[in-house]
Amino acid sequence: MKTIGYVSYQDNPNDPDPDLDIPFLVPALEALGNNVDVLNWKTATNFHKYDLLVIRSPWDYAQNFNQFHNWLHLVNSQVKVINPVAVIDENIDKRYLLKLAAAGIEIIPTQILEFVAGLNDIKLHDGKMVMKPVIGAGARGAFIVDNGSNLEDLCQRYFSTTETPLLVQPYLKEVDYPGEIAVVCCKGEIMHSVIKRPALSDGGHGDFAANVDISTELTKFINHIMEFEIAGTQVSELVYSRIDVVPTAEGFKLMELELIEPFLFLPMNPDSTQVFATAIHNAID
Repeated sequence: MKTIGYVSYQDNPNDPDPDLDIPFLVPALEALGNNVDVLNWKTATNFHKYDLLVIRSPWDYAQNFNQFHNWLHLVNSQVKVINPVAVIDENIDKRYLLKLAAAGIEIIPTQILEFVAGLNDIKLHDGKMVMKPVIGAGARGAFIVDNGSNLEDLCQRYFSTTETPLLVQPYLKEVDYPGEIAVVCCKGEIMHSVIKRPALSDGGHGDFAANVDISTELTKFINHIMEFEIAGTQVSELVYSRIDVVPTAEGFKLMELELIEPFLFLPMNPDSTQVFATAIHNAID
């Protein structure tokens, strides 16, 4: 019998964001004959007893980035980790989007702000702009600027507490309606897709709004991204991935490629659970 560590975190009771996949995925893994421990990455020990660690919901990693990075490489020296640590290392910094754009994948227009003085080089967009840390989970640390108002003051405030650069993107109205689409995949196969509630809305974490059918055009766009190689591994080879896209008049645009700790929306699509459980089970050497 194999032992799997399902890596999660200590949820914040003041801003709850629980991993709702746990009640689905853990029993499915146990039904395949595995022992499964749900671990808080900050307090877990004795990694040598695990045959596999599955990075699922360490959703406070950005606030503890150096600690998480060191922890990740420590455990990687002792046990197999999925998704692979090399992939996580590259995907954890959202500047990977620029590499995808260079590979011919349509992304939301993206600029990088390294420090406040760099605002002089930023092209301002009409309407709202989204500013979000290049290292961050969900919308934590992100903020919206409307028509550039108070932009410098907001950035001064942001950089007074961190040196983490910001992504600068236009806020697309399509994020509100018809909505951002999260396409959940396993080993290159599309499992299901959902419309997400905007993470930057009041109290939002990019939560479920509705299931959505996958069109031929969306499938083509996703398959193109599946061919992208990150840290020597094609996206199509990964046990789990979530590709968040926005439909626009010019076609689909990639918002984020979630390869570290994506919520898989299993409560709304339980039929996908067995596929993920089998893929994780088969990843054990």
